[in-house]
Amino acid sequence: MRVITRLLAVSAVVAVTLVVVAPAFAAAGDIGFRDQSYAPLGGSPTGTKPESKLWFNDGWWASMYNPSAGEHRIYKLNNATGAWSDTGVAIDLRDSTRADTLWDAASGKLYVSSHVYTTSGAATTSGNVGRLYRFSYDAGTGRYSLDAGFPVSVNSAKTETLVIDKDSTGTLWATWTQSSRVYVNHTVGGNDADWGTPTPTPYIVPGAGTSLTSDDISSLIHFGADKTGVMWSNQVDHKFYFSVHVDGSGDTSSAWSTAAVPIGTSTSDDHINLKTDGAGRVYAAVKTSDSGSSPLILLLIRSAAGSWSRAVFGLGQDSHTRPIVELDTEHGVLHMFATCPQPPKTSGQSGGDICEKTAPMGDSTSFSSGIGTAVLREAGSPDMNDATSTKQNLTATTGLVVMANNATSKTYWHMQESLGGGSPPLAAGFTGSPTSGTAPLTVAFTDSSTGSPTSWSWAFGDGGTSTAQSPMHTYAAAGTYTVALTVSDGTSSDTLTRTGYIVVSAPGGGGGQQVFTPTADAQVKSTSPTTNYGTLISLRLRQGTSPTDVFYHSYLTFTVSGLSGPVTGAKLRLFVSDASPDGGSVFAVDPASWTESTLNWNNAPALTPPPIASVGATSATGAWTEVSLGSLITGNGTYGIGLSSASSDSAIYDSREGTNKPQLVVTTG
Repeated sequence: MRVITRLLAVSAVVAVTLVVVAPAFAAAGDIGFRDQSYAPLGGSPTGTKPESKLWFNDGWWASMYNPSAGEHRIYKLNNATGAWSDTGVAIDLRDSTRADTLWDAASGKLYVSSHVYTTSGAATTSGNVGRLYRFSYDAGTGRYSLDAGFPVSVNSAKTETLVIDKDSTGTLWATWTQSSRVYVNHTVGGNDADWGTPTPTPYIVPGAGTSLTSDDISSLIHFGADKTGVMWSNQVDHKFYFSVHVDGSGDTSSAWSTAAVPIGTSTSDDHINLKTDGAGRVYAAVKTSDSGSSPLILLLIRSAAGSWSRAVFGLGQDSHTRPIVELDTEHGVLHMFATCPQPPKTSGQSGGDICEKTAPMGDSTSFSSGIGTAVLREAGSPDMNDATSTKQNLTATTGLVVMANNATSKTYWHMQESLGGGSPPLAAGFTGSPTSGTAPLTVAFTDSSTGSPTSWSWAFGDGGTSTAQSPMHTYAAAGTYTVALTVSDGTSSDTLTRTGYIVVSAPGGGGGQQVFTPTADAQVKSTSPTTNYGTLISLRLRQGTSPTDVFYHSYLTFTVSGLSGPVTGAKLRLFVSDASPDGGSVFAVDPASWTESTLNWNNAPALTPPPIASVGATSATGAWTEVSLGSLITGNGTYGIGLSSASSDSAIYDSREGTNKPQLVVTTG
C-alpha cells in the first residue's frame, strides 16, 4: 500500500533547539511538512531541474541553506517526526549557489557539485567557479566530514546547472551549458581531485555542434554496465539530444555517439531529469513547449537496446512544469512529480502545488490523465515549485522523500511516502467535439476521468444537464458556454470546469454573431531570427529583460466574409495554455506583409504603438480569454493582427494548428 505522509490540521507546541528544525504544523488544507525558512536567500534553493538535493544513507539527508550561518549545510531527516536536523557540516559558504549531490555507497563518499547560479552559463572568475566537494561518512557518529584537498574546481564558469555522476572505472563526470554549448569534464587517473592539470580541461560534447539558446541545459547519467549518457535541450532546432560515451573510451569524437531523441511533433523546452534502472534503461522527465491538448510533460524511455519510447505525463492544459522522475526498482513502479496548478488556479507555470503520478517501469508505460495527486501544498499560497529528490533508486527500505520550496513564504517543504503500488486518484476529465460552430450546435462530450468513477453529473452552461458518462448535447442559441463535470466513486468526488469552452454563433446571413478562425498564424523568436514557426501548435508572447534575452511576438490573419449587415463589434478570443500577468497588446498589421510559411523575427512586421487593445492578465490556463478590437473590423475583408507582451513571464495560446483555434467573433446589427 502506498502511504503519503501529510499534515492537514494539527495544533501543538513547537519545540525549538539549536540544531533540530521542527516542521511547522500546517494550516487546514496544507499537504506535507513545512520546514525551515531560507529567507533572505533569493531564488529557488531546491532547483534546478536535473539536480538532486537529497540522498539516502542510513536515512535521508539534504543540502539545505542555513540563514543564520549564511551557508549551505548537510541536514538529516528524522523520519518519525518529519524534522530536519542541522548537522553543522558546511557544504558551500557561497549563498548564491545550487548543488547536485551523489552518494556513492561503494566508496562511502558523498560528492556535491556546487555552482554559482545564473540562467545563462558563462566564464567567470576563480571565486565563482563550479566546485566539487567530497565528504566521508562515519557510521559510528552519523556524521560527514570534508575530505582533505577539497573543494576542487570542476570548471571556470557560472552556470544554471552542474550535474555529476560516476562511471564504472571510478571516473567522475560533470556536465553543464556555457556560452550556448554543451560541456563535459571528468576526473583524471582515478583521482577525484584532478579535473585536468593544472586547471580544469572541459570540452564540448562531440556531436553537439549546434549552438543552443542561453536558456538550454544539459544533464548526465551513468547507465547499464559501462555507459555514460549526456542529454541536453536545443530550443534552436526544438529537439532533445542524447550522447553516449563508453566508459574508458577516451575523449575523441569516436568515443561519443550522439542522436536526437524522437519526441513526435513536440518541441523541446529546457527541463530534463534523468534516472536509470538496473536493466540498462534511461528514464528522462522532460518538458516541451507545446500547449492546449498537446503533450507538455513527457517521460522518455531509452531501452537497453537503445530505442526510445514516450509516455505523456501531462498536457498543455494541465499546466505542469519542472518534472522529476524517481524509480522504485523493488516494486517496478516509477514516481513522477511536477509543479501543478493549485485550485482554483489553472496554471502551474509560476508555482502551485507539487503533484505526483505513478506508472509501471519498463520499455514503455502510460500515466493517467489530469494533473495528478497533490503531495505538497501550502493552502492559499500557490507558489510551490522545483521538486527535488535523490539520484538513487528506491525500495521499501528507503521509502521516498521529495523536497520543494514556496517562493512566497520562503520555506522548504517535504513529503514522505512509503512505497509499494497504488491506484490512480479520482480526477474528473472530459473533452468535447466540436467546441465551436453555428447554432444549433451538437457537441459530443467524452469522459476521460481517472480513478474509476461510478457516477457523472454534467452541467452544459445553457441550463442543460446529464448523468450519462459521455453524453451528446445540442446548443440551440448563440453564446459562450461554460461546461462542468463532477464525478464520484461513492466515497469522494471531483469537479472539472472549463470556462467558455463552447462557442456557438448565430447562423450567417441575417445579422447576429459570426465566428472566424485564422487563415494564418505564427510566432517569431528573437534568438532564432531566421527560424519559421508557422507549423507550431502554440503562439507565444514574451518581453525579454535585456537586448540579448528571448523575445516572442505572434501574428494572426483573419478573412471575414458573409457579413450582410453593419459591424457593431468584434473581439479576439484566444485559448490560454500558459497564463501570464500580461496577456499581450494588440496591434493592427498589414496582412499582406507576411505569410505563415516564411515569417521569422527578421522579416516580421513592426508592431508600432499605440496598440489598439490590451488583453490584460490571463489567470486561467485552460480557458478562453477575449479582448475587444474596437473599430478594427469594418466589414468583409482580410485583417492582420500582431501581439506582444510587456512581461518576461510568457503568455502562450493555442494556434490554428492547436486544439482550440483562435477566434475572431464579429457581431452585426
